[in-house]
Order: sequence, then structure tokens, then C-alpha cells
Amino acid sequence: MKEKVETKKRLIQFDLLRILAIFFMMLLHIAGSNWDWTAVDSFEWNTFNVYDSIAGCCVPIFVMISGMFFLNDDRIEPIGYIYKKRILRLVTAYLFWSTLYSLYVNLILQNDSGVEIKKQIAIDIVNGRYHLWFVPMMIGLYMVVPFLKKICSDKKTEEYYIILVIVFTFGLNVLKLIPQSDIFVYGILGNFNLYMVLGYTGYFVIGHYISSYSVKRKTEILFYVLGTISAVLTIIATVVISKKNGYPTQTFYGYLMPNVLGMAVAVYVFFAKRVSKWKFSEQMKRVIVKISQISFGMYLIHDFFIILFSRYLNITTMSFNAIISVPFITIGVFVLSMFAAYLLSKIPYVNKYII
Repeated sequence: MKEKVETKKRLIQFDLLRILAIFFMMLLHIAGSNWDWTAVDSFEWNTFNVYDSIAGCCVPIFVMISGMFFLNDDRIEPIGYIYKKRILRLVTAYLFWSTLYSLYVNLILQNDSGVEIKKQIAIDIVNGRYHLWFVPMMIGLYMVVPFLKKICSDKKTEEYYIILVIVFTFGLNVLKLIPQSDIFVYGILGNFNLYMVLGYTGYFVIGHYISSYSVKRKTEILFYVLGTISAVLTIIATVVISKKNGYPTQTFYGYLMPNVLGMAVAVYVFFAKRVSKWKFSEQMKRVIVKISQISFGMYLIHDFFIILFSRYLNITTMSFNAIISVPFITIGVFVLSMFAAYLLSKIPYVNKYII
């Protein structure tokens, strides 16, 4: 019997965007695997830089999609439900996968950090594998959903909040790049202490705003132009600053940099306003929805397959032409993660708390 997947009430464009974001996230991690260890004037490093620059909007896109759903007026979830259902799932998933990665890295891969093994395992469980930082960040966002919903209930208030975010989050991050700007960033402006508009809440609210209100065609085109400029700027600026420093520098990869914001908003607007008008067959919708539903599990498990390619199959981004090796490994990791997450999703309780 075929599994029944409900598609009538789904916003397929956002399911498709979530799949693209998970692919970009894997692409980012794979392209970045040798990014730090390759000469900045090499062909390989420049190739990695292009892939990383383009894929760097993945995390903001995930956050915007979540904001679109959780800040929607039609979604009424009491605070208790958010903790028992949403946050509990994230906590259990984090602890489970963090423990699994810690045991695997320290006992099987025999990572030698110079720290006593039991202590290192405990440290790694608490800190989590490098990609798991996203989970505590989302927990924090879920905790402030009730407040953000109040802000998003009024269009003018929401717009005002977004303006503050752009100025005090993205704007200050640019100002920090200017020499001798410390007196402004950490002095006068820093004394405002507007912590409520810092971090990823901006993406959360922006995702809701774009999906809730119409965008004029000229404004939409402007977003695409700015997104393209942002992508090119990210590539070029990273090359310039890395060559200046003499080593790979990730400054312009920062998720809270305006160039990354520009790319993320352009992609999000395209899916929200253009892809939403595309027609898909019912069979294609079922496939898209199913992959979207297991995307969180794919995110959690994918690093095991990155390790599989590099350590056991001896296939890395340096094995052959980087232009081909990066997408080749990414597609392999994506497919394996998809099948693994699908199998795990069939196990009772695991599908509710672990993936």
C-alpha cells in the first residue's frame, strides 16, 4: 500500500524552497570542508568560494520559512504547546544526535584533542557537532514566538521592527568593517542595547512579512537585482579580504551580513511570488512534500555521510576538478541523507522526537 501524503493544504512553493535550502546547506558544508586549508590564490579555493557564497543564504531561508509558518495569524499555539511539542522535539533531537556524533568522533574516529576522553565526549555533547548550532538557535526563536506574533499582528509595527533589525543588526555589522569604527559600534551605538532586534529574529519576521503582503512588480525586480549584486559582492569581497589577510576569511559569509540578507530575500521572494504560481502534478507534489517533511532529519544526519565520503571512500573536494567534485559529493550526500531520514521516519517515536 502506498503511503498517503496530504498535499491539498500544503504550500508547495515553501516545501520546494525548504528542499533547496537543505541542498544548499549540504553544498555549503562540503565546499567549505577544504576551504580553510587551500591557498587563496588557487583554482580550487576560488571554486569553493563561489559555491559557498551562493549557498550561504541557506540558514536565513530556513529561518524565514519558519517565521512564515509560526508567526501566521491562523496558527494559534499556546506557550505550553510550543514547549511541549516544538521545543521538546528540538531538545531531544539535539541531545540524541549530539551524543551520537560525539561518541562516533571520539570512540570510532578516535579524535585526539589532548583532553581526557570522557571529558571530551561530555564537552562535545554539550557543544554539539558543528552543524547542530542551528537547533539551539531555533529553540531561542520558538521561545519568543508569542512576542513576535504580537509585533506581526500589525503591519506598521512589523515594518518598524524590520527597519530596526536592518539598522542595528545588518547595519552595525557593516559598520564594524570600517577601520576605527569601534568608538561608534561599541560606544555610542552600542549603548542603545537593542538586543530584541539582534540575531535571527529579523529573518523570522521578514519571512512572515514577505509571505503576508503583496509585493509590487518593480519592487520584486529590485529584490532580484539586489540579490544578484549581493551574490557577486560576496564572491569578490571574500577574495579581496582573504588575499589581503593572506588566509581564507569568512567575514562576508556571515548570516547577519547585508549581502547574505540580500541573497536570502531574493530567493525567498522568488519562491513566494513566482514559484507559488507554478503547476505541479499530484505525483510531483507528493514527492516534494515527503522530502520536505524529512528535511530536518536530513540536516541532522548528513554529516555522517560527509565523513563516509571523505574518510571511508576517500572522495573529497580535492579528489578531482572542484567544479565537479563539490556538486557530485553534495548530490551523493543529499540522496543518502534522504533515504536514511526516510527510513528513520518510519520508526515510531523516532519520527516525533529524533528527526
